[in-house]
Amino acid sequence: MRETCRSLSPSSKPLSQWLKVHHAHLRHILVSDEYRTLYCYVPKAACTNWKKAFLYLNGMVKNEDEARLFAHKKKTNLAKYSEEEALFRLQNYSKFIFVRNPMTRILSGYREKFALSERRGRRNWSVNLGNVIHFQFSNHTLTNFKDMPSSGFNVSFREFVRFLGSKRARFDLQGSEHWQPMSDLCFPCRVQYDAIGKFETFDFDAKQILRTLKRNDLQKIVLEKSDHSTGSSGDDILRKYYSELTRSEVEGLNWRYRKDISLFGYIPFK
Repeated sequence: MRETCRSLSPSSKPLSQWLKVHHAHLRHILVSDEYRTLYCYVPKAACTNWKKAFLYLNGMVKNEDEARLFAHKKKTNLAKYSEEEALFRLQNYSKFIFVRNPMTRILSGYREKFALSERRGRRNWSVNLGNVIHFQFSNHTLTNFKDMPSSGFNVSFREFVRFLGSKRARFDLQGSEHWQPMSDLCFPCRVQYDAIGKFETFDFDAKQILRTLKRNDLQKIVLEKSDHSTGSSGDDILRKYYSELTRSEVEGLNWRYRKDISLFGYIPFK
């Protein structure tokens, strides 16, 4: 990974200087001071269960019901610390991350927010964004956004992929973490992770992390099937959705997520 990082960013500032610029962007890195451990969570890479585990590590919940309720609400992240405190933890704590094949992660984000959310319930921002995507990236003949259907449930995967290639996707602050490149969320070229687990080998890798933490009692929490699972990793469903795309659209995705593909050892989608 270090060689890949050097090729992507030949010159780099000392961590202390880098932190002055990116300190506020470290909200994805969760902290357990008691266990001297940092974990950077990547949406759509089994992060909900790890969020719950960190609530237990930090003594913030007492049972599974509380963990499920507060998983996305109570988070002790590195951005809440001062620059000096954050630097100390980055230099002295153990650090781990879980990553996922960018192509299945994109598909999972699309299916959760647009394809499956009608029966699961959907937030207003997701409905509004769905309408915007459909208006801007479909082949409709309407000229007025107000004439669009208001459900937001009719976004095709191809429209979503076109949206990902647009500037708007980079500045959609509410939903972007679900499809933002992992390298932009967790900064693997600046944060020296001690362990990089993969969604594709999640059970084995997670058990290794828990064993290191000496918290095997959390296996049930970490390894349980998430409520946010979309079943998007199978070859059949992957081919089904990606067959909708043109060759140039697939190549555009490979380019958009090229850092994740190179850094974490994935293969460009063919």
